[in-house]
Amino acid sequence: MTAQAGVLWLWRMSAVDYLTALADLLTDRLAPLAGEPVATPWGPRLEQAMSDRGLAVYEEALLSRLLADLSS
Repeated sequence: MTAQAGVLWLWRMSAVDYLTALADLLTDRLAPLAGEPVATPWGPRLEQAMSDRGLAVYEEALLSRLLADLSS
């Protein structure tokens, strides 16, 4: 999470981030979603995108992006 001037947003947890990861990652880095859907009140479009595609993106698969964010 990141906070700036009283605003809080989740880091790399938007529908755009999710869809970009799906497009960029090899299929062996993705897994089927399991269990009951979980609400994403910070981004309703994320909830819908995940439900539509049925795939999980794990942070470990995005490590290079996350580390690049920290160094910028």
